[in-house]
Amino acid sequence: MKKEFALLFFLLAFHLLPAQESLIPGQEKEIGIIFENGLLAGHPNGVYSAAFSSHLVFSWPIDQRIQIGGGSGAEIIGKTFIPLFADVRLIPFRTKPLFLYGKAGYALCLNSHYDAQENGNSDYIVYPDYYYPNSYYHQPHPFSNDFTTQGGLLIESGIGVLLQAKKLKMGLSIGYRYQQTEDRTVNLEHPKTYQNYFHRLALRISFWF
Repeated sequence: MKKEFALLFFLLAFHLLPAQESLIPGQEKEIGIIFENGLLAGHPNGVYSAAFSSHLVFSWPIDQRIQIGGGSGAEIIGKTFIPLFADVRLIPFRTKPLFLYGKAGYALCLNSHYDAQENGNSDYIVYPDYYYPNSYYHQPHPFSNDFTTQGGLLIESGIGVLLQAKKLKMGLSIGYRYQQTEDRTVNLEHPKTYQNYFHRLALRISFWF
């Protein structure tokens, strides 16, 4: 039902919203800025089913339809991650406010260290649901007094509509987010690394300057 609603929303926006002469910000200057906030929606039974995501993108227009750039921000999925990524935006139709976007980069974990004794658990760690819902990895794992979390590869792409009111441009987008992370600890007296992969639905509202 959610997919059908999202598709209907973008089809209506594509046909009904008024045409614009210039939709890509930054055509009159060298650098454009995109500030966006939203949610990374995941498994409904997960601990962090609606993780917060905030990005700031600096973009350079190539022509009237394409802009490239890079950005960073903050995302909270249990721990705080700092994404660093390249960004590409495409407006395929000159007279319709539809845009496509893609991001690729790496997410750094800020609070990567976990001390079991400080958190009242010196023997086991239970991985949260957003890693592996209802799987073996949600069971307790014996480990040493602490472990560290590392960030990993991120890829995101999606589609959106761009609304304009006077000088303000606002975007609404929906996309797919792929993220890798890594947990390192000592399991049964041996170093152990757990690779984590998760898939998210990225829902964002953005402001283009």
